[in-house]
Amino acid sequence: MDRETIKRVYEPEVVDVPREKKTDEQLAQDRLKSIEDGLLLQSFDVVSDVISFSEISPDAEEPPREWLASMTPEAALRKFRRVQAGWRTQSDAPIGVRVAKDTLLGILKTRSNEKTAPQLNVQIVQLTASPVKQYKEIDEPDLSKSNDR
Repeated sequence: MDRETIKRVYEPEVVDVPREKKTDEQLAQDRLKSIEDGLLLQSFDVVSDVISFSEISPDAEEPPREWLASMTPEAALRKFRRVQAGWRTQSDAPIGVRVAKDTLLGILKTRSNEKTAPQLNVQIVQLTASPVKQYKEIDEPDLSKSNDR
């Protein structure tokens, strides 16, 4: 999946429709959404470069010529460093790789949960009442006669 595909999937097409004025809360949510979109794309770029580690040999010391021809030297060097991290063990890889992966997965999971109906954490408890013991009805003895003595 390349960057353009991610944009098409997660960035809806902009349509100019007159809308009501947004509240401060809606504006804040929109701002957070745009920051989240930026983090998603940045994390995707890092993870995408790391998993393309097979494009270079483990002992390569500089970016391939094809990269230098197709992108700026700074971009090629940045990609080269990320791809090199793909050859390292998990404990030797830069912490940024793990942060990017966790960020990417977290945002994707959150967005997929937003589209599904929320699951309620409800358990049904069924109580069964034991039968109430029934006693035979008897007439109450007249105690007033016994007190007359």
